[in-house]
Amino acid sequence: MLRCVYSVLLFVQQAVAKGVDVMVVADPNNPESSKSKAVSSKKSKIPTYSVMVLEAVINLNEREGSSLQAIRKYILQHYDIRQHQTASFHNLTLKAVNKAVAVNELEKFKHSFRLSQAEKDRRKEAEKRAWQALQRSLQPPVSK
Repeated sequence: MLRCVYSVLLFVQQAVAKGVDVMVVADPNNPESSKSKAVSSKKSKIPTYSVMVLEAVINLNEREGSSLQAIRKYILQHYDIRQHQTASFHNLTLKAVNKAVAVNELEKFKHSFRLSQAEKDRRKEAEKRAWQALQRSLQPPVSK
């Protein structure tokens, strides 16, 4: 049971990091099967550049921050960006990084970018709320 809960939690964390809408629901018809299901709805194959940049910074997880070149390399490795889009790709990643810095999602550290403390706190709170919702959904209903 605990392994199932842990795997659902990991799925939820990865989906939230990718910007996918996730809803955890309990299965009221079959209590013998696994207690919860994770349902996701993904709108497109390639997310926005803002989401890709944040995912790159989070997954690269470098202590001193990730350089713009490393962020671009990560996005090119993990997403299908066509070769004829290279010029606009560089411009769009730069705009996404600058926008993330402006809204305090990333902070510039030397010549690199890392998650700001406010964004780390926001993500920790979101993870905590998701964990609490998952625990509430797994509790059996109280009968009076």
